[in-house]
Amino acid sequence: MSFTWPDIPYQGSEVTAFAAAYKELAEEILGDYYDDLGPFGDIGKLEMPYVEKSVVKNLLEEGILYASFIIQQRSGITGPGTDFVLGNSPIDISDPDLRPEVIRLLGCKWGEFESSFENNINCGSIPPEEPDWTKPDPDKKKCCDGGTTPLEHAAIAGWMAWSGGPLIGNPFANIIGDATSQYLSCDSTPITGDNLSESQKNRLKEIAQKKINDGDATEVTSTVSSSTRSRIGASRIYQVSFYGNTYSAHLLLGTATVTTDANNNVLCIRDDYDFEYGVERGDNGYPGDAITETKSGDYTRNPDGSCRTKEEVQADPRYDGGPKREFILGAQQGCAGSHNNGCGGRGAPVPINICFS
Repeated sequence: MSFTWPDIPYQGSEVTAFAAAYKELAEEILGDYYDDLGPFGDIGKLEMPYVEKSVVKNLLEEGILYASFIIQQRSGITGPGTDFVLGNSPIDISDPDLRPEVIRLLGCKWGEFESSFENNINCGSIPPEEPDWTKPDPDKKKCCDGGTTPLEHAAIAGWMAWSGGPLIGNPFANIIGDATSQYLSCDSTPITGDNLSESQKNRLKEIAQKKINDGDATEVTSTVSSSTRSRIGASRIYQVSFYGNTYSAHLLLGTATVTTDANNNVLCIRDDYDFEYGVERGDNGYPGDAITETKSGDYTRNPDGSCRTKEEVQADPRYDGGPKREFILGAQQGCAGSHNNGCGGRGAPVPINICFS
């Protein structure tokens, strides 16, 4: 997707230098967007319409004209755009019917910004809020019985609709929500490529491959036995962080194991969907393998192995809080019992083994 830049009717070295720098920055901005959806990073902080690459392209193309007009005004050079006459603006206000709307038009581009947040003089609609994960759960003492609580089910469904909808457009929202439901339902059925769409698999493979190609991954091949490497079909093995510039894939994978062939072509992504402040894999299985034993997460136990209270977990500087973490911690603390090495809790890690053709 390339820019079609408009002719700039303003003159002077300041405008020329600014326009060149603007175009360079615009290319970098657009380069951070996927062709079909949005930017590489977590787009939860972006408002509509800025999650759409084509819209951002159009806005950048139009923005250079307005921005150059302002630079010309401030440059002190004579010529069009320097006398602060509104008629020299790129906005055509010759139609008398437009005059009552001039201020609004200058503040907002209504066609594209109508769904935006209040960042342009309140011109857009306030976007829907993320579902509330912090409501008290009357079923907080629930143990593993093959399902979530009604409140958990509603919160996860609401988050999937919010995150996967047009406002956020997270391409992994459905699989993240499904993994969370499985974990809270104590269902350790593996998540494989069959659970993902082709576009989701292509996106994950693209992210992992880029991390390895850019040297942003740690090779751990030598730490894995030859028998395990042979069993999982890996010539080389990397630890790859899916935090940052991964389109929220970190909510599913965190730091995962990525296997490749001898030429560093990504073959599979393996991980366990578990939580240090919840329930973790407790056996010696390799990430992505079937889980035969669970344990209470590292944050939920003291150095001597004794169990922590909810307040003690929350005080751990590694915990870092947040409503979604409280959701998982609440389940871990809600079910009393001697399971999970004596600390009880509800939740079961979900193995992830996604391979690519």
